Formats: sequence, structure tokens, C-alpha cells
Amino acid sequence: MTASENPFAILKASTRDRKSHLNELADEAALHGDNDAAVDARNVLSNPRTRLAAEVAWFPGLSPKRITLTLEHIALGGSPALNGFNALSCANFLVETLVACSKGGPAELRQGIEALASHVEDIDVDDVLQAINEDRQAAGLPPVTDPPLVQAEINERVKHYERTATALLEDLPSLEMVAVYEGLISDSTNEGEDIGYRLIDALIDSYELKVSSFLSEEAGRIKELIERAKAAADKHVSERQIRASVNEIISALRIWDEVAQPIQLAYKSRGLTHDESKDLAFTARDLVIHLFNKHGYLDDAKLVSEAIQELFSEVAAVSDKVEEDIKALDDFAIERAERKKNEAESEAKFAREITYNTEFGLIFKDKFRISPEGFDYKGSLIPLEQITGVRWGAVKKSTNGIPTGTDYYFGYGTRTSSVLLQPNQHQYQAIIQRAWQAVCIRILLGWMEDWSKGLKVTIAGVEVSDDGLVLRRGRFLKEDETKFFTWFDVSKGTHNGSLNFYGKADKKFTTSFSYKDGWNVHILDFAIDKIWEGKARKLSKIFGN
Repeated sequence: MTASENPFAILKASTRDRKSHLNELADEAALHGDNDAAVDARNVLSNPRTRLAAEVAWFPGLSPKRITLTLEHIALGGSPALNGFNALSCANFLVETLVACSKGGPAELRQGIEALASHVEDIDVDDVLQAINEDRQAAGLPPVTDPPLVQAEINERVKHYERTATALLEDLPSLEMVAVYEGLISDSTNEGEDIGYRLIDALIDSYELKVSSFLSEEAGRIKELIERAKAAADKHVSERQIRASVNEIISALRIWDEVAQPIQLAYKSRGLTHDESKDLAFTARDLVIHLFNKHGYLDDAKLVSEAIQELFSEVAAVSDKVEEDIKALDDFAIERAERKKNEAESEAKFAREITYNTEFGLIFKDKFRISPEGFDYKGSLIPLEQITGVRWGAVKKSTNGIPTGTDYYFGYGTRTSSVLLQPNQHQYQAIIQRAWQAVCIRILLGWMEDWSKGLKVTIAGVEVSDDGLVLRRGRFLKEDETKFFTWFDVSKGTHNGSLNFYGKADKKFTTSFSYKDGWNVHILDFAIDKIWEGKARKLSKIFGN
């Protein structure tokens, strides 16, 4: 009840008036107002049992003059001077000021509620019982002997404070209302670190009931946005679309958390976890994991993680886990930056080491260039990754047994075309050196991957396995005999520009590869040398595991 509705106010009675005087006051009130209200008020105050609710809702222990002056001051919009008043009387005066506070705006209403809540904390059932019994003794009424009865009425009174404050808060625009609730619980609990004021906790509980429907529906909508973002990433949409989805989700989370913030702080102050906040935060964290682990969206994953950390900092189970996520993402970002730097340096070094320009021809010059873009001859560029074979060799010339020079050959090609160059010795050496880095290593690594899978690689028409190759033995008027030999069962030699293999047990089993005319024979020779140097027992392992 409000002060004006209290039986003491209706009769203009003092808490120390005796029954006879209450009858007189009731008769006088009936002449000038509502007869039934006056009679009801007299009956309530005359009965020791029904009187208790009115006493707790009034100002026990205070003189009528101080009560009247204070209520008049409040009615004029002033702030009451409460020095020397007991906590219950202070609270009952302050609840009367809340309407005036609300007219001063959200900040003033918040201050009024905080002041009221502070005095509610100081209400002591023994002090109230003593004040009431002193008044009753003067009024000639039996004392209250059961403290729990007083406590029950105090509890009801606190509910009145709560209802009054809630009604005024609900009259505020939505965003202002939420901001006031957050400010109340934040100040009351020291940002969720301490136990809050009893009244403000009750206000937040009421607030939670009112916003639960919005939070539930909006959480469902946000989860749908998260699932769409995951599906979009799986479909490999553009990074711009992913970023737009991430920003939309973060904006929605921000609005949701703004409404949920007062509840989160209240739960934190009680050592509890707001399950709905935890559930939504971890659903958002699932998006972080999906974007980063499955698709490598580091920047977007960090954006979502940082938003979760900021918005759900009051939910310990969330903030601790997300803090670990952010540290891991930061570490990976540093690692990625370092890797990009190293890759850029490696690419620059690769470009420096393989880039080569020269010309062929005495009069009409044909330009040839090796670069990271590919092999370019006469303006026809073949990208490095499309080159599937290289071959080179030198042929010494003589006339009548007298050496007359050496012809050098270098060829490269794809599955459908090839180019054959005739460089001089200097060009020949320079081209081979760069071809190894530009093409040969890549081709060898591709073979090694195939060999590790148990596949065979065809080189110059011969099938080469991971652990050996097939040699042939010619037979008169019969088809050649073939037999598989491991790398440790064959001998290797070179003669007249060819790479030759012989069976150790039977040298009639043999095969031959032309360095000049056979594609990638030099690469095979290099790989086999690694085995015979003791680097491995299989070609797929020549560079280790």
C-alpha cells in the first residue's frame, strides 16, 4: 500500500493513539470522506493482528509531526531529510519519492531506487519489532511477540517496493529501461563481484521473467544465422559474404547481450551461470571453430571470438574458454604472418635463383626466358606447373677422329607439346642449373607421392616402382623375358649418353634410358643415387619420412 492508502493516513492517526481516540478519528473521517474506508481503517488499527501490516507500511517510532512534515515535503517534489530515521521508515518515505524521481528521467529514477534499496538492506526485524512494540505500549495494545510475523510483513513490504519500482521502470523506453536495470545491478554487485542488494535482486528476477520470451526468440534467430553462415562457408562463398554474415551475427549478439546483461550480472553475483547466455555463446563459438578449422577464416574467427569475450565476460565458463581461443588464434596469426613472410622471402629467392634470360641465333635472335611464370621461348610461355618433362644431353663431334666440337641439347614439354633448344655450353649449364630448381624437384616430389601410394611411374617408357624396376632379357626368335629387380639387385652405369641398368645375378637382364632423348632420365638417376648412398631403401623415402 502507498502512504495515502495506509489506515493511519486515512484516519490521520498516530501509531500511539488508543482505541478510544481511533474511534473519534474514524467518526470525524467519516463526516468528511468515505464512511466505509474510515470504518475499515479503524477496524484494522484496533485489531492487533491486522494492525501489523499497516504498522510496517507506515513509520513506526516516528512522531506524527515529523511524519506529516516529511510527507508534505515529498508531495512538493522534494528530497526528504532522513537523518535519525530508522531504516524501515526511510524505505517507506523513499518509495513515495519514486514517482517524482521518474519524472526527472532515467538517471534520477535509478538514483531513487538505489537509495531505497540501500535502506532496505539496513532493515532489521528486531529494530522494527522494538519500534512497533513501543508504539503499541503507548497505545495500550498487546505487543507483537513473534518476530517471524514481523519478518513476513517486511517481506511483503519489500514486494511493494519492487512492484512500485518495476511499474515505473516499465514506463521508460525499452533501451533506457534496460540501461537502468544494468546500472542498478552493476552498482549493487560491483560488476557482479559481490552479492547484490535484496531489492535490486528482486527487480532483476522480475525483469528476467519479462524479457525471457524476447531472449528465447532472439537466441533462436541468432542460431539460425550461425547455421546459415556455416553453410555459406561450406559452399565456399566469397570472403566478403562471410564477413557480412559475421557482422550480422555480431550485431544480433550485441543487442541480445544488452538485454541479457542485467541478468548475467545478477547470476554472476550469486555464483551461478546464466545457462541461456552460456548456450548462445558456445553456439557462436562453434561458428569460430567451423570458420577457422574447416575453412581457415582466421580474421573472421577472431572477430567472433573477440565479440563473445566482450559480450559474455560475465559468464565465467564462456570467457575463460574464449580467452584460450583468442590466444590460440593470436598465436596462429603470428605464425601465419611469419610463414607468409618466409614464403615471400622463399619466393623472392626462388625467383632470383631461377630467372634467366638469353637468346639463340646469330642474326635473327630468338629470346628464351626462365622465370617463376614459366619457360618462355619465342613469346610462347609454358607455366612451370604445366611442364611434365625435361631432357638434356651433349653429343661430341669429330671428323676423321679429330674432335670438332660438342652439340648441346635441352628439351622441355607438356603432355601435348615440347620444345628443343640447342644452347652453347654456357647457356646449357645455366639452363640445367635453373631447370633443376624450377621443374625437376617438383616432378620428383610428385613421383615420390605416387610411389608412396604404391603406384608405378612410367619414365621413358619404363615402369619404375618404389623399390625397383623391370629389366628385360632378349631371346632369339622369342619375346623378351622380363623380370622385376629391386634397387639392390641391379647395377647402374652410363655409356654413350645413356643410363643403363643390369641385373647383378644375370647381366643379360638390362634396360637403357637415353639422357638426351628420354624425358626425366636425369631426375631418375638423381633419385636412385640417393638410395645407393644409403639415404633410403625406397624411392619414396629418399628425403626422409
